[in-house]
Amino acid sequence: MEPIQEFNPGIYENMPMSVYRNIPALNKSSMTSLQRSDFHFHYNNKKSNNKISRALAIGSALDMRLFEPENYKLNIKPHPLKTPRKYITEDREILYLHPEDINMIEKMYESLMAHPLTSNIFASGQPQVSLFWIDESTGIRCKARIDFLCIDINLIVDLKTTKDASYNQFRWDAKKYKYNYQASWYQEGYKSLTGKLLNWNYVCIENTPPFAQEQIAIYNLPQIEMDAAALEIDEIKLKYKHYTQNIIHAGYPIEVQDLYLP
Repeated sequence: MEPIQEFNPGIYENMPMSVYRNIPALNKSSMTSLQRSDFHFHYNNKKSNNKISRALAIGSALDMRLFEPENYKLNIKPHPLKTPRKYITEDREILYLHPEDINMIEKMYESLMAHPLTSNIFASGQPQVSLFWIDESTGIRCKARIDFLCIDINLIVDLKTTKDASYNQFRWDAKKYKYNYQASWYQEGYKSLTGKLLNWNYVCIENTPPFAQEQIAIYNLPQIEMDAAALEIDEIKLKYKHYTQNIIHAGYPIEVQDLYLP
């Protein structure tokens, strides 16, 4: 395991994922377990993170192919099994993927580069930008890692792979997986560090054949959705502060609770 890195607020370009990952702070990916309980958050932080789903592996590899081509050459390796493997070393995160999945990623990359809007979006900007900041209201440490930052057009871009990028399906996926939390969190971090409020776009590409540019959809997330998410995140910040100030990490309440349906 790598040593814990020092927390220094700021905006960092080209920070290795291995460094970012080991700086302790609240981030979007840990919010779901923290909403469940302190126990779940603590357990998930301590357990091995070498397991990875095929969908997540493909998404991570496509990110790397698009935003970090040199790392893609070094860190994506073929292997004969359909189930991906992830190995973390001191300075690298190596993904082993089936050759068919690697071929699929290349086709998706080519479609993104051929699409009239995405090719322009990714023509200028900075990939994989890491943010570290102190939350003003709670004093907790926070972090985020932006897929692609387009300062010139006032935009944060997040790449999503999905089986169905249609409007009606993706809006439900965004709700289920709390993509609005991610957008609100990243926007808050950048504003905290710069005073600037950036817009948010999802670039969605389907991971089903033929992986064509016609399977790419781009969605803007309205500010009202990010503002609504920020109210819920405020409660998570308080839970994280409570977690950092206590040694005992409680799970679900031990008493019987009345169950009211949503």
